[in-house]
Amino acid sequence: MFDLTSQEKKTIIFVLSLCILGIGLDFFRKKADRIDLVNYKALEEQLIKKSDINKAGFSELANIPGVGERLAYSIIDYRKAKGGFKNIEELKEIKGIKDKKLEQLKKYLTLENNSQ
Repeated sequence: MFDLTSQEKKTIIFVLSLCILGIGLDFFRKKADRIDLVNYKALEEQLIKKSDINKAGFSELANIPGVGERLAYSIIDYRKAKGGFKNIEELKEIKGIKDKKLEQLKKYLTLENNSQ
């Protein structure tokens, strides 16, 4: 039907391959645009197990990012001295916890009602 040289056949195959590749890439790009972006911050908040500051033990507190052993002891000592936390903001009364640290800790700590 078509009397093509070997070089012409190779060129046509190459051009067709590029067209197929382009169509495939366009398809995947459009598909990727339709995928909803994951809200990682909301996902992180769902996955983090929060500890009740009036019930958490030493090891549970010490393993919270940003707390460590010394601060865990301070939290427990304050909790014992005051009969428990009434408000999570009371954490700022503990040496080593300022506004920035408190905001970090709020991701990991909670205050349940009637806990003690």
